[in-house]
Amino acid sequence: AKSVFLSDGGFLRNNTFGQGNAGNIVINAQDSVSFNQGNISSRVQQGGMGKGGDIRISTGSLELLNGSQLSSATFG
Repeated sequence: AKSVFLSDGGFLRNNTFGQGNAGNIVINAQDSVSFNQGNISSRVQQGGMGKGGDIRISTGSLELLNGSQLSSATFG
């Protein structure tokens, strides 16, 4: 994409609740990636077994505004 914008509580989420790894999230944007109150996460949820996936962002400019988050986690 040329640009990616995520706002108003929008999210990209990869979860696993059973056995196995959460998937990767990959964003390629030529000009910019901007998150305003957005959330990107890759997680193994409680009771699951595996690894949280990678989050890879390739862009000319990255903005995280107003509490936006990037996270990869294992709760299982």
